[in-house]
Amino acid sequence: MKTRSLALVICGGVAVGVLSHWLLDRSVGRVESALALFQRHCVPFAGGGIVAPSSSLERYDLTGGLMFFDPDSRFVLSLSATHCAVSDIVDPIDPRDWPALKQGVHEMIERELPVLTFQGTKGSRPQRDRALWREEPLMEASLWGVSLTYDTSHPKAGLVEMRMFVSDAAPRREAVDRLAGVP
Repeated sequence: MKTRSLALVICGGVAVGVLSHWLLDRSVGRVESALALFQRHCVPFAGGGIVAPSSSLERYDLTGGLMFFDPDSRFVLSLSATHCAVSDIVDPIDPRDWPALKQGVHEMIERELPVLTFQGTKGSRPQRDRALWREEPLMEASLWGVSLTYDTSHPKAGLVEMRMFVSDAAPRREAVDRLAGVP
């Protein structure tokens, strides 16, 4: 009986260890995937560039833009002439991953978009953590920046959105239309 109990405890411990390792790897992988998706598609967007999503992303046509689902990370990339965004709307991230994602976005902006000035946490409230970066001084002709939002009021869990926004759609409209197959 003691041998059987010992074997059961060992097997249970191994199963818990493997499951914990898988969940930890999945969590880190999702944060890295979100940052990579934003860096690949949304950072070039600031300069007027549109990077065509890889064929591994599932495409959905929307009125006024395109949406691409990454089945591996379960993040959604949305593109229009005025924004490029990455969201976890299909499968919200674990709330424990929010600090790592937030830190990663801060570091990416400092490294890749140093012209943007951190504006603070405008629009934050108890159930919403928000950060905003934009170009200073404000130019009337073209406003652009990045917003990062984590909204915990969603019934499933928190929803994350990293959004590059621009007020001048002209440089991107043709590229988005080409991706959408608009003649």
